[in-house]
Amino acid sequence: MNATLSGRDVRQAIGTDEQFQHKFWHVQRVGWVFGLALLVAAITGLTGSGGLFEQREARSGPHSIEYPRAFRWDADAEIVIRLAPAATDIAVIEIDRQFAEDFQLTYMTPQPLLTRSTNRGSQYIFRGKAGVAATLVWHVRPIRPRTDPSYRLRVNDGDAAILRPFIWP
Repeated sequence: MNATLSGRDVRQAIGTDEQFQHKFWHVQRVGWVFGLALLVAAITGLTGSGGLFEQREARSGPHSIEYPRAFRWDADAEIVIRLAPAATDIAVIEIDRQFAEDFQLTYMTPQPLLTRSTNRGSQYIFRGKAGVAATLVWHVRPIRPRTDPSYRLRVNDGDAAILRPFIWP
């Protein structure tokens, strides 16, 4: 006897479950989309160093602060402060207390003339040349992961720049 089975009969005979298979394919597609989104985020620099969006810039008056959009916990990074030409030869950089709780400031280039604690945070006083732009580089290391930090950095009592990085574990 030569019996032919339909496609549905064959699938039932070998124990496949079409409903489960369609759900599995859907989950698989979602996984591919998630993986592709993660890859695009990494290429553009949203997950750490490198990429198009690696750096962020904040301003305190005419001065700019460049910092990584995403820090890595316990990994060295740089914050670059570009000072516009000023009338005096002294620059005062003030950062709030929360920054000191979340970051270890390993060293600065150039070294500050004086460091002092205030009720708002820490002040670093630098000597430069009046009328000449300057660049300060802070080498920092995040102490703990944070997803929503916000730090205020003020140059010479100007408007506070708000730094909003992400600290990856």
